[in-house]
Amino acid sequence: GPSESNAIVEQNRAAFVALAMYAESTEAGRLAGDAAQRVRQCKGQNGEAILAGRTDLASHWALSAALAVSLGDDVGRAMGEWKELSDSRPGGSGFSFVDLAADRAGLVFARQASNPATAAATARNLRTATTEYLLPIRALALSEGLTERQFVSKFKALDSTQFNAATSRIDAVLEKNEALSR
Repeated sequence: GPSESNAIVEQNRAAFVALAMYAESTEAGRLAGDAAQRVRQCKGQNGEAILAGRTDLASHWALSAALAVSLGDDVGRAMGEWKELSDSRPGGSGFSFVDLAADRAGLVFARQASNPATAAATARNLRTATTEYLLPIRALALSEGLTERQFVSKFKALDSTQFNAATSRIDAVLEKNEALSR
């Protein structure tokens, strides 16, 4: 019933915040009140969260999902885009569409996990999720390391037609992947 669906949605939200705490930092627990304080009472972590062989992609995926389930999809999307713009500045690692794809993949799962109609199935699917399910391999071939100058030259700005076309292509890959896995 509705109360059971809402309970699953809440469990999914808690799971995404916990995953972000593991993959990124226990400070992500601030998205769930005193979670960071409660985790300090637990024993140490075992290993690292890795997605497609990279810890940064696990962090991007998990933090975007946690932000989306806690603060909304728009916040999760905006923070991912802001982070990549920041990375394009001098001294940064460069704008990465691979990182952005991981962010957006986390958002896809956050939406599904927050929807009472799909929350239970999403939770079940995530328990046995493969890397390809979480982040399609095609996303790993996207551009990375773009400087601010290169980004502006090719994509202009985050609200440009060029950037929207690039993110729409990412979203189409993610949506196709999600549809195939149902």
